[in-house]
Amino acid sequence: MNRFLLAVGGYDTTIRLFDNIQLPPARTLQFCDQQIIRLAFSGSGPVPVTSPLFLAVAGSPSVAVYDVTSHDTSPNIFAIFQGHLEAVTAVGFEPKHTAFVFSASEDGTLQTWIPKLAAPAQSPYPSFHSRPIQHPMISPASSQFSVPAKMVNKKDNGKNVPIHDAVYFPPHDYFFTADFLGRLRVWDHRTASLRSEHIPHPSKRNLQCMDLSHDYRTLVIANFDGLVFVYETAALLPHDMHHPEPLEHHVIPLTVRASNSYIPRIKLSHNCNYLVCSTRSGATRVYRMSDVCTIPEPSPQRSDQDSSEPSEDEDRYIMPFREPHLRPGWIWDVSFIEGSDDYLFTCSSTAQVMLWDLNNVGHYTELKGITRPASCIALRERTTPPSLQNPANATLTGQRMRNPVNGRTVRFACNDSSVS
Repeated sequence: MNRFLLAVGGYDTTIRLFDNIQLPPARTLQFCDQQIIRLAFSGSGPVPVTSPLFLAVAGSPSVAVYDVTSHDTSPNIFAIFQGHLEAVTAVGFEPKHTAFVFSASEDGTLQTWIPKLAAPAQSPYPSFHSRPIQHPMISPASSQFSVPAKMVNKKDNGKNVPIHDAVYFPPHDYFFTADFLGRLRVWDHRTASLRSEHIPHPSKRNLQCMDLSHDYRTLVIANFDGLVFVYETAALLPHDMHHPEPLEHHVIPLTVRASNSYIPRIKLSHNCNYLVCSTRSGATRVYRMSDVCTIPEPSPQRSDQDSSEPSEDEDRYIMPFREPHLRPGWIWDVSFIEGSDDYLFTCSSTAQVMLWDLNNVGHYTELKGITRPASCIALRERTTPPSLQNPANATLTGQRMRNPVNGRTVRFACNDSSVS
């Protein structure tokens, strides 16, 4: 029996944790900054309820890590990191061992960090798990940090360039970053060095958000003009991992137009069947990746153009497979149920957090207890050992979603979408 823990952050300083989508939040956390920008759970895939679980919260300019392993009504702050100077735009954990936290910021830096007291001498990336889970609230005097790597994103004149999003690439210990100058950059974590740079579009419009598929094979990026760029990660990696190569590579991405304006968040489903783009109009656009990858090839380029760069008139528009839509407003964040391509959470500036069934148009449920605009969400599946299972525990699996429009319900289960 599995359960899902959903974290919701917004324009206030409160993070709400949901164990049951049909009830108000079971727990609330107080953050130290005025606004919550991004959220991320530790681990990858289902995490046993008996294993440590942490939640990283990005603000402006702080990052806080909470221990949410237990069911305490007020979980403790595990650590607070204040190494950034401006808003933090990306945050996450090393997925396999929770060995470090990474954060990127509008100050132009990408940093990985861990509490010094958690550092075993034999590991280059010390683990949070080496520190006891039961601990008092950490005071500012004890919040000392080791920063294993700090990568500074600069332009030619030496000034820092804001990083708008970042993802970690575990197979080679690399990072991908998207920045204000329209550059996709590849960083080597161990050497804290820049390995390559790619320009997805000749307009060089700022890249807004990005996502990496669960199998690490596909990278998607959205820019400020509503264009989406699809890369195979293998094409972005240096051919020789041990020797530097020319900084600028010309890898032409698959380019599609998903919107005529700003895309706040982009997300790939678990099995990479769907691509989701949020909008500022209250709509969430869901595209089949099979449609994205089979759009017509661009027309031949003119002979006077550099064949290594796409031209600005090559944008292709495709129709979304689904387009859930409620009140007009910004859809700030989206997240799929882990292991499923069928169920999607969205949060918006209209204080709505919705769960959509993509197999049944019009079927959704709205979470209770959200009173302020919601800007970010994070989701983690938790597995319960048979010895700890209790049929009375509230779980997402087996619950029924009610459609407020026609009153019909759908049973919520990853492999069961029967309507009654």
